[in-house]
Amino acid sequence: MRSLPWNRTHFLPTLIAISCLFVSNETNGQPPAGKPPLFAPDPIAVTRQGPGWRFPQDGWIVVHIEGTPYERGYQHGRLLAREIVDYCHTIAKLRSVHAPDTAWHDLRLFVNALFLRRFDNEYLREMQGIADGAAAAGAKLEGRLLDLIDIVVINSDIEVGFLESALEGTASGVDAEKFRGRHGSPHRATRQERCSAFVATGPATADGKIVAGHITMSDLSNVRFFNVWLDIQPSHGHRMVFQTFPGGIQSGLDYYINDAGLIISETTIDQTKFNPQGEMLASRIRRAIQYASSIDQVAEILTSSNNGLYTNEWLLGDINTNEIAMLELGTEASRTWRSSRNEWVAGTTGFYWGCNNVKDLGVFKETVADFRGKPANLVLHPNLRDQAWIKLFRRNQGQIGEAFGFEAFSTPPLVGFPSCDAKFTTAAMARDLKSWVLFGPPLGRTWLPSESDREQQPSIQPLVAHDWTLIDVKSVVLPPRTEDADEALAAIDLETFPKKDEALHVEFETRHPFAWRGTLLPATDADLWLAAAFAEYENVVALEHAVIFHNDPLVAPKPKSIAHDEDDEDDEGDEKDVDSPRKSLLSETSLEGKDLVGLALFQHESKWLTAVRRVGHDIPLTKIQADPTNGDWYRIAAGKGVMLLAALRDQIGLDALTQSLDEFGQSHAGKPVRTEQFRNHLQQTAGADAVATLDRWLTAEMSLEFQKGNPWTIFSYEVEPDRALIVYGTKHDRAAQKEAALHLQTEVVRRFANVQPTIKSDNEVTDEELRSHHLLLVGSPRTNQVSAVILEKSSRFPVTFGQQSFSVAGQRFAHPETWVIAVGDNPLNPRFSAVMFTGLNAASTWQSVRNLPESSEPDAQIMLHSAGKRVRKFHLPHDH
Repeated sequence: MRSLPWNRTHFLPTLIAISCLFVSNETNGQPPAGKPPLFAPDPIAVTRQGPGWRFPQDGWIVVHIEGTPYERGYQHGRLLAREIVDYCHTIAKLRSVHAPDTAWHDLRLFVNALFLRRFDNEYLREMQGIADGAAAAGAKLEGRLLDLIDIVVINSDIEVGFLESALEGTASGVDAEKFRGRHGSPHRATRQERCSAFVATGPATADGKIVAGHITMSDLSNVRFFNVWLDIQPSHGHRMVFQTFPGGIQSGLDYYINDAGLIISETTIDQTKFNPQGEMLASRIRRAIQYASSIDQVAEILTSSNNGLYTNEWLLGDINTNEIAMLELGTEASRTWRSSRNEWVAGTTGFYWGCNNVKDLGVFKETVADFRGKPANLVLHPNLRDQAWIKLFRRNQGQIGEAFGFEAFSTPPLVGFPSCDAKFTTAAMARDLKSWVLFGPPLGRTWLPSESDREQQPSIQPLVAHDWTLIDVKSVVLPPRTEDADEALAAIDLETFPKKDEALHVEFETRHPFAWRGTLLPATDADLWLAAAFAEYENVVALEHAVIFHNDPLVAPKPKSIAHDEDDEDDEGDEKDVDSPRKSLLSETSLEGKDLVGLALFQHESKWLTAVRRVGHDIPLTKIQADPTNGDWYRIAAGKGVMLLAALRDQIGLDALTQSLDEFGQSHAGKPVRTEQFRNHLQQTAGADAVATLDRWLTAEMSLEFQKGNPWTIFSYEVEPDRALIVYGTKHDRAAQKEAALHLQTEVVRRFANVQPTIKSDNEVTDEELRSHHLLLVGSPRTNQVSAVILEKSSRFPVTFGQQSFSVAGQRFAHPETWVIAVGDNPLNPRFSAVMFTGLNAASTWQSVRNLPESSEPDAQIMLHSAGKRVRKFHLPHDH
């Protein structure tokens, strides 16, 4: 059989001509500086199931399972139950976005009939364990518990995807027949370029030992699930690690290492014919990595009883012998190149590569159903990536080592646009099952859905780049296991299937039924607070009534005095006791309802206290002077005025205050009023203690009683947007955080002010800039040096951080998809605020900025997205 003649000289001009197309990304191509420290998972982020465990690491989910087939499968299912269900839903929607349940039912039937019985019994038992473990965790599809067939569908899906192409190459018996009648033109299966891989040894490498790597290219709709790094220690066979997806018993991507010293990867090539009697590739490759100890054994397992689906070019390495091989595997035809036989392609001695392009004509011929039928082009020729690999090899020949992996996987077009990861290892690393890995676009540019992507999959997610990280499953140190762990220390977002939040159908901006009546006008500047606060606090209380009424429609939203004015006596029997304390009624509403009411009041407190920071001192309400050149006098008057009325409520109760305010409003509606008039009215309706409270708030610098609290909201900087400075982190996740900073800059502009804040990295911003600005910090203390300084110097920041977790409001969070936006003092100058946008990995940090609301009222102090939940907006109350 003839192989591709790429060593001929007429290909050299083409190589030279295209060399200018390959631009290396220096930042992403460089290895991390210095020797990487051993990754230590945050104890809060570790989840266990028997001897199995999982934790997040830079976009990956690192999972360890062990034992018999069923035992290790059960651990797998329990640990990844949520992700397995999500992946099943995604596969179903890819088949039919409008009828996913029907599509999944059809897939189950199809796979059960054609593929289930083509798996080894050992792996069927493992998949049964996965199904049972996930079901025990509450995993359901179509209202029923997950079962074996669901897991078989997951592990067959890749081969199902190549079946259409395989059938085009499978003889029907009439492929060469010429018929008279007109017949249709069936859709032709699309061929797409997927994956790049290499393996090098001997004369190609710096130390004469093996270096191997692989990059996956796929569709955006499902790439986010390809981040499982699975470590299996089976009761029989070799310990192995491989990249996979939730529920996977094999890689599917494909990248494997076992403790016998074998490294295996592949790239797909043109699909060859289908053999329905053959064994699933998923079963064969899993058996190879689990039981093979040599290249010969791998080749024997892969070539035996082949169903032909998912036709691949396998790159193999044995670190014990330093031998490498390339196995191009069709359905019946195959060809193996081996370093031990000095067999090379295009003169690349010591180096094999793969990039979805057939190199052997015998294998290529199996893509044609009948040579007498429709002509097929079987001319072997290099593609752009073939040429790029040869060029890269020649530049590094004899020097290939660890740095080559970083360079290769930052070099287009080896890193094509649909690239979603990168990983490589050396002989020394592979001996310990270690790999350098990166999840997300290797060049650092977020892969955003196109309009057509969103039309086909409305819930599709972007793919964000993470940093390179070294995964070392053998050396990782887990926190001590405690069977009776304190539940208070558990992360609440790691619940397998979190309860769905019920949406609150009450909006802040809505014109709710009044709590009291009357519009007041200020007689003098000293009365500005009364006219403003009378209306603003009514909005707060009316919102509170609406939230309570939404929770229980039988609760009357007004006190009796107002209800009687509206002749509602006949309805009294249908209402609960309106004299019940409103705070106890509010406590029975949803968390979202309580948060909304709390923020409605806090926005006034914040406007008052942050204005005091800018002015430099508090202003007694009786000393307020209107000034058209500055708005802080109004923020103090209205904000402190609202808090004054809230203080009166705390003293005399809401019903009494509401009745008093309604009477005052009706008596003075549309008229100028003086504070003294309100004081006299309060004396008559509420007594001397209430008047004493009023007098204290009117004359004292009450802000001193609030100075221990946190007065800021996330958007407090918008009063002076020209004093905002965006600082992104470079300690970790640099690419994602820089992108997030640019998007944040755009969002700040769009939020009306049209002022574009400056962006600085944490290693270029000056101390003076930090002291003289509101800081918008992208990244946590782990990834952003300025965030670390702010947290170190601040005693009142509302969020505290662990290595891969954070705590807020007495609760801990550790899921990688969780993010938080929170604000506190800029401790370098409390005149300004510091807002932190951060998630528990690069993607969630990026998402925190992308989810910034266009309209924010009432402004929050904290925005929290706990994985699987709705975004929560709230503030942390403080003792005055």
